[in-house]
Amino acid sequence: MPALPYPPRRRPDVARPPGPAAGTVLRSLVSRTPSRPVELLTELARTYPRIAYTRVANDHVYLLTHPDLVRELLTTHGRVTVKSQGLRVLRHLFGQGLLTSEGELHKRQRRMVQPAFHRERIAGYAQEMAAAAAEHGRRWEEGMVDPVESGTGLAVDMYAEMSALTLAVVGRTLFGSDLRGNVDRVARGLEETMRQYRRFLLPFGDRMLRMPLPWSLRTRSAGRQLDNVIREIIGARRASVASGAAAEAGDLLSMLMLAQEDGAGMTDEQLRDEVMTLMLAGHETTASTLSWAWYLLATHPRVSAALYAEVDARLGERPPACTDLTRLPFANAVIAETLRLYPPAWSMGRQLTSGIELDSWTLPAGSACVVSPWTLHRDPRFWPDPLAFRPERWLRPAEPDGTGCPVSGNGRGQRGANAEAAERTAAGKVFDPAAPGVPRGAWLSFGMGRRVCIGESFSWTESVLVLTSLLRRWRCELEPDARIATRPDITLRPAHGLPMRLHPRS
Repeated sequence: MPALPYPPRRRPDVARPPGPAAGTVLRSLVSRTPSRPVELLTELARTYPRIAYTRVANDHVYLLTHPDLVRELLTTHGRVTVKSQGLRVLRHLFGQGLLTSEGELHKRQRRMVQPAFHRERIAGYAQEMAAAAAEHGRRWEEGMVDPVESGTGLAVDMYAEMSALTLAVVGRTLFGSDLRGNVDRVARGLEETMRQYRRFLLPFGDRMLRMPLPWSLRTRSAGRQLDNVIREIIGARRASVASGAAAEAGDLLSMLMLAQEDGAGMTDEQLRDEVMTLMLAGHETTASTLSWAWYLLATHPRVSAALYAEVDARLGERPPACTDLTRLPFANAVIAETLRLYPPAWSMGRQLTSGIELDSWTLPAGSACVVSPWTLHRDPRFWPDPLAFRPERWLRPAEPDGTGCPVSGNGRGQRGANAEAAERTAAGKVFDPAAPGVPRGAWLSFGMGRRVCIGESFSWTESVLVLTSLLRRWRCELEPDARIATRPDITLRPAHGLPMRLHPRS
């Protein structure tokens, strides 16, 4: 593991903001309470409403707790930041993919990957997304035993179900592969890597990963397991490309194999790194969103009734299509509100490559800056009734001519007339990402600035289409003895799964 590229500079003359003791932060990372890191971040945001400082080993760490400072860091000073230590350590798994690469390599790779996420491509993927959801629903039907007579429904772990489904979507849309047979292998490998993530954040976490410790041996083994899956996918697709069978397929993997920039394509290792990144990041984040959406709908019957009404009115007996995205404003609002309460990327870290001034404080080069969407999304200073699940906060009245604010290619929405404008209203309302009226930087589900998520439109489209497709046929209820807690790993996972009962809608 290479040394940190921008080590903290010793600046004893620099004044530091107040903040927690280093031991408080370290104890949260090793705590047996799964949700302790997000609980600590919430406490710190209340105590230090703009910026806080702590030192962990040799790292000078600044926690930014106000949208103004977050926006300034990620946009104004975005060019002097790189990803944090936690993500750099994950290069043992992701290599130099889009999530972890920096500089010219990142720019080049992003340019080569970007065409796969253009609006026209997303529209093409939408049919596969809905089809994968329909197939998953049929497997639920096969698992039912006299559901109407017994009334017991089908017992599932909704998080495992959504993980399997989103992996199938990624396989079909991005890699032209059927990954359903690899669900268990990917789940086991990813679970072990996720579970150990907090250790990577500890001082010398990168060194411990190389040592023959039980957890580091398991983590490296999990990485090899995932690597084998990726190389099998690439090998199969390369053979298809070589034969010409995939030249017009349009999936991302085929495009990357054929892509050239300045006469050069991706090396085998670069291809491996991008596929690993897109497979894990692409399916894991959406699985998290969909799982928490099912949980919130199961525990908020008023909201679920409104969503069922919209789905029935807009879709009827047919599956959703890409053109339905703007006709399902309440479904979009449910996804937005789920992302607010349970953002998959619960924490973001950046390291400064040069010193900056922020909120009258000097942050030297090498400093680490931490931003928490979890705390920003739940901050009562910016969100009325912040802990309540209120999708209607994302809706606003339609314009007099019926036009509104459909979801744009980047999920944030744009004004504009549309021939179907009258159809995308829900009781005269339209979905508008600006409707909550919060400061820019108070909602960060897909990041901000130079490193905004390249798959935002893909994830948003998948979330809406998969959820509404399944809601046409199914309702769910939370098991009475379910233990619900967050586990902030690389993404925000349910600590004990999401045990639910599925019932067919009569």
